[in-house]
Amino acid sequence: MAASILDSNGTKENNSGSHYEGAEKLLEVWWKASTHPKANLRNIPRSKLERLLQKVKCEIISQMKTVDQDAYVLSESSMFVSNRRFILKTCGTTTLLYAMEDILQLAKELGFEEVE
Repeated sequence: MAASILDSNGTKENNSGSHYEGAEKLLEVWWKASTHPKANLRNIPRSKLERLLQKVKCEIISQMKTVDQDAYVLSESSMFVSNRRFILKTCGTTTLLYAMEDILQLAKELGFEEVE
């Protein structure tokens, strides 16, 4: 079944079913509480998160902070970071598991030693 899509110029594009964004992927990691004074994932600098996301093949579009967590709109979905929880939810052609090694290392640098 073919579907018609209008591009940003209003031109009709033919889509023969090849426009598939891919399966939704979720990476959620919780760390056990730490007594280390820097143990807060929200202390990860944005530049380090951006490098991590380059490996995943997406980027930060916008960010919002609350008292409990930082929320990011990504080019391929969203990311949430709280004191000891990291959630990366993506779709499309992202390579989600490439984030795992970096996030574990970043958490270790902040004093987190054990994943729940």
